[in-house]
Amino acid sequence: MKLKLNGKEKNVEVNTLNDLISKLKMDKSLLYIQINGEFVKKDRYKNRLLKENDNIEIISAVGGG
Repeated sequence: MKLKLNGKEKNVEVNTLNDLISKLKMDKSLLYIQINGEFVKKDRYKNRLLKENDNIEIISAVGGG
């Protein structure tokens, strides 16, 4: 499936947002994700189906002091 991920086209074999997060080896507790301009709640990552040409922005929280 072709997706636009943080501004770059990417071909990945995934069905759900949770699949994508796993494939990218990211910690979903630290992420904020927007698909086609709408933020997705963390409790919906598992069931949020992705579609061809979805525009996905992943923002990762960084701790510091």
